[in-house]
Formats: sequence, structure tokens, C-alpha cells
Amino acid sequence: MRREMQIATRWPIQALDAAWQIASETRTLRAVLIAMAGLAFLAAWIPQMPAAVAREPAAAARWTAAQMAGADGPGLVANALGLSQIYLGLAWRTLGAALFVLLAVHLAASRQQRPTSLARAQQATIAGGLLVLTGLWISGQAAWQEEDILLQTGRIVPLVHQPDLSLQVASIHPLRVRMTRAGGQEVVMAPASPWQGAWRGIRVVGRGFVPSVTVRATPMLTATAGAVLLQPLGSEQRMTELTLEFAASQIESGFAAPEQGIVFRLVSFERAPGGPDGQPALLIQTFEPGESEPGLSEFITQDTTIAVRGVEYRFRIDQAARVDVIYDPGAPIVLAGASVAWIGIVVWLARRRGRSGRGTESQSATGADSVIGERQDWRAVWRAASAPAGPLLMALTLGVLAGSLWWGSWREGAYWLETAAQRWLLAVTLGLASWQAGALETSDDEASS
Repeated sequence: MRREMQIATRWPIQALDAAWQIASETRTLRAVLIAMAGLAFLAAWIPQMPAAVAREPAAAARWTAAQMAGADGPGLVANALGLSQIYLGLAWRTLGAALFVLLAVHLAASRQQRPTSLARAQQATIAGGLLVLTGLWISGQAAWQEEDILLQTGRIVPLVHQPDLSLQVASIHPLRVRMTRAGGQEVVMAPASPWQGAWRGIRVVGRGFVPSVTVRATPMLTATAGAVLLQPLGSEQRMTELTLEFAASQIESGFAAPEQGIVFRLVSFERAPGGPDGQPALLIQTFEPGESEPGLSEFITQDTTIAVRGVEYRFRIDQAARVDVIYDPGAPIVLAGASVAWIGIVVWLARRRGRSGRGTESQSATGADSVIGERQDWRAVWRAASAPAGPLLMALTLGVLAGSLWWGSWREGAYWLETAAQRWLLAVTLGLASWQAGALETSDDEASS
């Protein structure tokens, strides 16, 4: 009976020991990295659905339909298999969780080595990878983004994801945005600065300026004084004053004056031809019934009055700031982890090169006579010379990837891996990491040498 109890209690311990041995194997870590690198290369080759689109079923369906409309055979298969959402899929998340566990096991195992500089560099690299995975998980759970918010002077815009927060313009030039909490707390942010444009993890990123125009028409003759009714195109409502907003450059809008038989076409531009940057302009054209050529075509950048058929149309120009609001609490953790891993790889390279240099000098001093006339193993020489190449390339790609993620997130408001270049960089980095998974392992012989 006692023997059976011992066997029953020993089995879980043996199972945990076996699991620990498998997790601590470099081959297991390399297999997971190879699988993630393969998915990353697929994600770089196949167009991926943006995260903001994937959260809305209707938008996701429209995006998928548009992709399949212009796709060939491989594209149709990729969409059918769900490969357009690799970074949001179960396989990627499972591999990420497995990689986190394996890195944690390797970090714990490396703590049992002697505290040498090589061992510390290895631990820093692994700890950086753990921080990157932690930050990405936090971003996936808590990050949100609101795009193309138009802020006009005197207008208060509440946020959808944080209804107790609202935005309004504090100044147009330079752009300053006032963020106000329902309790009365407020802060003025500078979207052009990555440091002054953030508050409690929420960043405001400027996307430029677009014009908005308010139009009012009055007859020029005093005998027919009174406002002229204006009708926006595509609407049946008529009003004495209307306001047209342009969400971006090259956006077209218009209105009609039914009583005068005049149609106005307005097109927004970032600037007038030959005009200064940062001063949006509007192209105004007038059309009469049956005419295809405009009777009037003029760019305006300030308040203007245009007389047509005895009616004065007053255009009051106002600039609207177009901004994005981003909340991504995992971004600093990802960047910090990438920096720690990069430093660990660089330190490992420096220390390994120093040890290799001292070993070579010692061997050449003590065994020069013994190698004379012997056939050199050029393969071994090549392997020794090219050994730092893999970690060096991995450090370079990791540094470029971290820099591009910082630039895209903090300066341009882009989500993680939103561009094709970032996805290719991630795929190459994971591929190099799988190739060099065992290179950073320090043996007891190296630590004691």
C-alpha cells in the first residue's frame, strides 16, 4: 500500500520534471520561434486586416469583400483560411503564450549558472523578450484608438472609448488640444511632441488641418433684402446658413441655391497652389443648369464674399484640426523590453569577442610550432569567424524594428505592425532568433574559462 502511495505521489513530480526538461531544451524554444517566424512571414506576405476594422463586424465584412474582389487564387485561399488575421488569431496567441513560458523557464535555468558577464547578457536578452511579450499582451487587451477626430474652435468632442473625457482646441497655430475630464480636471497637450502629447497613457497625434466653411447668402438689392435659402447636395433640407466640414484633403462637397438656380462645388486642399504649408484652401466652383464648365473657379484661404446673379455669398473659413487619440499602455513596456534585449545581445557580442580574441592570442603564442605544416580546417575557421554574424544581424533588425515601432506609435499614431515594413522586420527578427536560439547559451566551460 505504501509503495502504491509513493508511486502515486511520485508521478506528478516526474511529470513536472519531464515538462521542465522539455521546456528548458533549446530545441523546444527554436521550434516555437520557427513556427512564429513562419506565421510572421505569412502575415508580411498576405494583407492583414487592421485591428480597428476587425473590432467592427460590418467593417470587417466590407474589408474582406474588398480583398476577395481583387484577389487571385492564393488570395482567396488565404482569406478562406483566416490568414488575414494572423496576429489576432488563436495560433499566434498560443505560440506567444508558449514562448513566454519557455523564456521564463530559460531565465530561471540561467540563474543557476555562475554570475559571469556572458550569463548576465543572456539573462538580459531573455528578460527583454519577456517584457516585449508582456507589453504586447497588455496592448492587445487594453489598447484603443479613435481616428480622424475633427476639432473646431469652440467645439467640444467627447471620446467614444472614454465618455468622461472630451477634446477641444486650445489654439490652432501652434496646435494645442485641451483634454477635459468630467470632474473638471483638464490638461493642454501638444500633439506635435511625443512627450507633451501624452497624458495618463493617452496620446493625441496631429493629422494636419482641414478647412470648414460656413456659408450665408443675401441679395445685393435692398428691395429684396432677406436671406437666401441654401440646400446641401444630397439633402432636402433648406436653411439660411449652412456649415460644411471636410474630413480630409481632396474631399468634395457642395450646396445649391434653388431660387437662383446655382450649384456650388467645394473641394478641400491642404494648401492653395503656390500657397504656404499649413494653410488649408478651398476650391469654389459655380455651375448653372445645363452647363458642364464652371462659371467661377477660385481658391480661397480666408473669409471671402462672392457675388453671383445679384446675390452675395459670404464664405467664413475656419480651420479644423484632424487628430487621432490613442491609448496603448503596453507600448512603453514593449519598447523597454526591446531595448533591454538589444543591450543584452550587444554586451554578449562584446564579451564573446573579447574572450575569442584572448583565446586566439593564447593559442597562437603557445602552439604556433605545433600547427606548422598541419592542414587547417577552413570550415572551423569560417564558423569561428562568422559566429558573431547571426547575433549581430539579430541585434540590428531588433533595433530597427523597435525604432520603427516607436516612430509609428509615438510620432504617427500607427498601431503595432500596421505597415508592411514592420511586419517584414518582425518576420526577419523572429527568423534570426530561431537561428540563433542556442547561440546565447553559455556553458559552464565558457563561464569558467
